[in-house]
This record gives sequence, C-alpha cells and structure tokens, in this order.
Amino acid sequence: MSIKIKVWRDPYDACFNTTEAEEIEFEEGLTILVGCNGAGKTTLLRNIEEYLNEQKIPGLYYNNRTDGDRSNMMYTALNIHENVNMLATLAQSSEGETINIGLGSLASTLKYFIKNGRKYSRMNQFLSPEEQPKIPESNKRIILLDAIDSGFSIDNIIDLKKYLFDFVLEDTKKNGYEMYFIVSANTYELANHERCLDVMSGEYISFNNYEEFRQFILDSKEKKEKRLDIAEELQKKRKKKKKWEDCDYE
Repeated sequence: MSIKIKVWRDPYDACFNTTEAEEIEFEEGLTILVGCNGAGKTTLLRNIEEYLNEQKIPGLYYNNRTDGDRSNMMYTALNIHENVNMLATLAQSSEGETINIGLGSLASTLKYFIKNGRKYSRMNQFLSPEEQPKIPESNKRIILLDAIDSGFSIDNIIDLKKYLFDFVLEDTKKNGYEMYFIVSANTYELANHERCLDVMSGEYISFNNYEEFRQFILDSKEKKEKRLDIAEELQKKRKKKKKWEDCDYE
C-alpha cells in the first residue's frame, strides 16, 4: 500500500520549490527524509501534514526539538500520564536520561494515536460519550517525526529503530493498520540501510556506509546554496518588474 502527496510549489514565495518532484509516493513502513540543514525536510513534513488534514487521514506530527523538550515532557507527565514520579525524574535527569524518558513518552503518545486516530486531548475527559470525537474509519496511520535523532547518541538511535519503529510497525500490522513512519534524519545511524528520500530531488536513495551519507550531505548543501543564489536573482527580477508595473504613466 502507498499514499501519494502533491508537493507544494514555491511554498515561501521565494522563487524556488523545496522539492523538484511535483508528486511523491510513500510506501507503507519506514521512510527517512534526508538532506542538509535547510534542504526542506521540515517543510515536506508540514506539506504531508496539510494533505492528511485535507483528506481526513489520521496523522500525527511530532517535532523532537519542541514536543520532546524537557518542559513539554513535564507537561505530558502530568496532563496525559498524570505521573508525578515521572515529573520528579525529569526535573533531576541528565540529558541522556531525558532523551530515554522522551522516547517512552513518545511511545505512549503513539499508542494513543494509533488506537484512536487522533492526538490526546485532556479536554476530552469533560465530554460526554456522545460528544467524544469519533475514531476515524480509515485504517491508515501516518506518523511524521521531525528531528527525532537530534541530540541522540548512537545507542539511542539504535534503540529508537529497534524498539520503536520495528515494534510499532510489526504490532500495528497484526492489528490491521496500514502504518507509515515518515521521519527526518540528521544522522547516518538513522538513515543507514533504510529507504531514504532525498527531499530536494524527490527521489529514493540508500546509503551503505558513512562516507556515502557524508558526501550526499555535502552535495545537498552545495545544491541548496546554488538554489538560493538562483532564487535571489529571480527575486530581484520580480521586484524590478513589479516596480515598473506599479508606475503610473498617465
């Protein structure tokens, strides 16, 4: 099974398309988005999120830099899990411990989403059974994870792939769900031997060793900088044309 996404054209009105492809097909399972910083990984995830909302397909967007920070996990500990012990641990934990707790919190968030097809909302507890949001009819579940490997050590990422991605995909398949993980990567460990999508070209690639990944990132950076130079020239021409069009010759 798969889903096709129409890619935004010039999303920032900056004279360039983040992704060259006009449409991208994602297969069921795990897809890793790769590219240098600023290549458009987050933009593509937001593009997918908008498409899912329009099509009423259950999707969950999670950004590790914001949803995974310590203060947010403290909020989650109290308001979703109602776990005071977890709150105390977060307040005293080191960065590494916080990351591991964050993975546990993410796993709980995913578990609720997969079952109910929506994010957890504390306000639902004040609704009557008749007022509760209905579980979507679609058996598709799309998880969008941004910067999920940010700040992670190699062993954290190995655990993430083994105990989160692999386990969830296997478990959800047994329960009849069509499951997609679309994940942005900043590290080779996450992209290693996975199905990867070059966000700038929209083409699928794979990496067999670190040197391949390193060279791809360097090439992606060079390509991004050329794209920005071209966009800057196009913007200058656009402004010049608008200036002439705005002139009053009467």
